[in-house]
Amino acid sequence: MAIKLSASENRENQAPNEWPEESPRANGSHSETLFARAPSPSPSPTTILHQRRLSLFSHFDALLQNSCRNARHLLQMQALLVTSSLFRNPFLARTVLSRASHLCNFAYTLLIFRTINSLDTFCVNTVIKSYCNSHAPREAIVFYFRSLMCGFFPNSYTFVPLVASCAKMGCIDSGKECHAQATKNGVDSVLPVQNSLIHMYACCGDVQLARVLFDGMLSRDLVSRNSIIDGIMMVGELNAAHRLLNEMPDRNLVTWNVMISGYLKGRNPGYAMKLFREMGRLGLRGDARTMVCVATACGRSGRLKGREVGSWEHR
Repeated sequence: MAIKLSASENRENQAPNEWPEESPRANGSHSETLFARAPSPSPSPTTILHQRRLSLFSHFDALLQNSCRNARHLLQMQALLVTSSLFRNPFLARTVLSRASHLCNFAYTLLIFRTINSLDTFCVNTVIKSYCNSHAPREAIVFYFRSLMCGFFPNSYTFVPLVASCAKMGCIDSGKECHAQATKNGVDSVLPVQNSLIHMYACCGDVQLARVLFDGMLSRDLVSRNSIIDGIMMVGELNAAHRLLNEMPDRNLVTWNVMISGYLKGRNPGYAMKLFREMGRLGLRGDARTMVCVATACGRSGRLKGREVGSWEHR
């Protein structure tokens, strides 16, 4: 037979965290609780406006990072930021500048750069990178030294696209000048900067200086080894490049493409095909550059049937 407990006994048998909350006016018996909380003050109009601006800030930041797929999207987002006065926010302005460097031409990137009030090192580095990826890499050098006169302080991220611009121009004098700037600012021992310098000297034809930098590095990665191998291949030292290949602890597709292309340029298509087959045995899949080199080597050596090249292409 079930025993009906009173309300007070039933409450004592419950766990403390299962107790029902006491209503301030339960059954109309009490007008207020013993420990009633004071009503929270309503937020001021300034607080409400600040909260709305923070919400818009988070919303636009997510849209810029995830939804801007082309230049048209970026222009729409920039128009919304300008009309909502959020473009004055330094972080959102820098995000727009960064997206413009990827989606728009360097002229529009420079236009956005000139409209930002609080410029910093990131903004200058973004413009230098945009110039490096354009058809006017020389302007990156001009822009860098002009920024120095305006009080710009470079960092290691500055010199990677700056030195790459020198490599793209093939101007060793500008490259040495940028190398001196990296040394002056104490970033010449940073690994990405060293890799850029090795690539620049190799592209400018000074492989000996590139090798001096490579031998003096305290730590090396795949980019370092691929850059020096590419430079050595450019001057036709195939045996020296192959010795470096054998010393590499690991290799990637860039390594194999550099070696295959180097042997092809060195008029040794047979060994280029040998490297291609070795790459296939290791389970590596080539790209378009690999296919062009293999097809060229096939035409020069006549050791690979056309159907075999076609079967590899459709793997």
